[in-house]
Amino acid sequence: MKQDNNLLSIEVKSKAEEKAKEEVVEKYTKREFLYSNFKRTFTLPISANKESIKAQYINGILEITIAKREEAIKKPKRTINID
Repeated sequence: MKQDNNLLSIEVKSKAEEKAKEEVVEKYTKREFLYSNFKRTFTLPISANKESIKAQYINGILEITIAKREEAIKKPKRTINID
């Protein structure tokens, strides 16, 4: 995870290789390769607190938590009673 100014970039590169197999009936060798890349860039809102970005990857799901800055959180409305 990388951030520049108001951009948040997520990039994953994976490589898997299946080992060679030999069959007894017909002699041959088989190798498989799997490459996958993923890149996504998001524009963060001005209200985002860039220092508190957290990410976790569990069971194939990437969860990203972006908190708001303290001054961007809406304060509850005040009511003033007039008698």
